[in-house]
Amino acid sequence: MLSAVLAVLAAMTSLLPLPAGPAHADPSLASLSPYPASAPRTAPVPSGYEPVFTESLDRHGSRTTASRTDMTLTLARIAEARAAGGLRDDADELERQVRTLQADVRRIGVGELTPVGEAELRGIGARVGLRLPGLLGPGTRAEIWSSGVQRAS
Repeated sequence: MLSAVLAVLAAMTSLLPLPAGPAHADPSLASLSPYPASAPRTAPVPSGYEPVFTESLDRHGSRTTASRTDMTLTLARIAEARAAGGLRDDADELERQVRTLQADVRRIGVGELTPVGEAELRGIGARVGLRLPGLLGPGTRAEIWSSGVQRAS
């Protein structure tokens, strides 16, 4: 669990580039896809008032798969079909995509925050920064709280 002040910190770092990485496989292969953007529901700060605090409770950003089992089983089925001479034309592409996902999981870690997840959290911070620019400046204090659990199960 992250405190919303993560959003403030993320806004301060939102201009930093994301780490470069290998090309990623088709995200539609994931069973858990990134949340789509929703329409903003905000109200302006009332006249005569000044924001002094904001908070956000975020579950987490996009992560790698929590298990390697599906990828391993998929590659095993492709190998079985290849041995039996029954592969479809697109099986080589599927195998390439699964191997790309495996490489990403090896590089990032099972269940770990991905560059997409980092961008999602930075985006939250950037939107807070745009919405409440008076909160970000010299002397800004940001607190980040975490559950301390690497990956909740």
